[in-house]
Amino acid sequence: MSTRSWLTPLATTLVAGLLLAPSVSCAKLECAEGTIERDGTCVASDTDPDNANCGPGTILGDSGQCEPEIDPTVCDPETTVPEVDEETGLIVCKGIEGAASCDSTPACPAAAAGKVTVCGRFFDLEDDERIESAAPNFAKCGQGGAADGPCQLSIRFYDALDFAGNPTGAVPLAVDEVTVDDCGRYIARNISRPQLGFLGIGVDDAAGEDDNHKLSGVAFPVSSGQVRTGQKTYVVRNELDTDWSADVELSPTFAARGVFVSIFQYGTNPVSGVTVTDSNGARPNDDYYFSDTAPLSRTTVVTNGPTGANGTALLLNSSLVEHSGTGGEPSGCQWPSDLAASIPGVYFINPRFAETPAGAACP
Repeated sequence: MSTRSWLTPLATTLVAGLLLAPSVSCAKLECAEGTIERDGTCVASDTDPDNANCGPGTILGDSGQCEPEIDPTVCDPETTVPEVDEETGLIVCKGIEGAASCDSTPACPAAAAGKVTVCGRFFDLEDDERIESAAPNFAKCGQGGAADGPCQLSIRFYDALDFAGNPTGAVPLAVDEVTVDDCGRYIARNISRPQLGFLGIGVDDAAGEDDNHKLSGVAFPVSSGQVRTGQKTYVVRNELDTDWSADVELSPTFAARGVFVSIFQYGTNPVSGVTVTDSNGARPNDDYYFSDTAPLSRTTVVTNGPTGANGTALLLNSSLVEHSGTGGEPSGCQWPSDLAASIPGVYFINPRFAETPAGAACP
């Protein structure tokens, strides 16, 4: 039996394989950036612990995978918006028009259920001027903001009833984040809502700063998930307390005794002709007013009322009861009644806006 018939095809196959082998071994697999060749296949370089296999701008991380060499860009939402640079592909922060100004108002973030977010600004009680740095950088305190002015103040949030009972010992409420900038604007995100719904704000000198201010406070009712914007928060300088007290020969001072400050307003305008009251009615032996003729000036205290051009009244020796006012009400409107008190050691300041009997803003 001849073997020629089956040996010839086998030899042909072996020869062909040998001839083709060099061309196969010389072929190079081209893998895309960020991948490597493994066993003839392109696989992600994250599976190989070698920095050389990570793409440009990445390094091998502790996890054994390629990670960005520089942290991802995070833009400040109050002053910038993220944009992708077409040439580099990198995210850059572009300034919002008008953001580099103390006149702008940052967006106030949402509040979670059971929380409250409050956004506002500091004002001087004497003249309603904004509290700002002498040369603001339009940045947050501790993050590039100028060190003077607002960045020398501390703001805390309280259960208003706890604060009224012990203003220096009350425990501040938990809050996710509080920021203040050198323009005097603040944002308090997700403050725990007090059990009875009355939120208090306390402002004083920041820790480590000189004693230049009296403790001032404001309180108002809040609901779960509420976002309260434009909260006007007054600051009281020591000199103002001294001057006001000297005007009426009061010793100890208004701050030491504790004073309730009520500012009666119709919209944004102060109202004259109002007498401050509490649950017992008018208090002629404990109330004080102002002789100033300018609507935003509070420089000279007098013993006789009612309110003058600035719509402001001061009340001493008042317990935690309902407070309101009588006189000067716009047609069809009234002065709201709220819990308040004269708290020793505190200027308790309460702007009071005329409202309809149904509780709506006075038209």
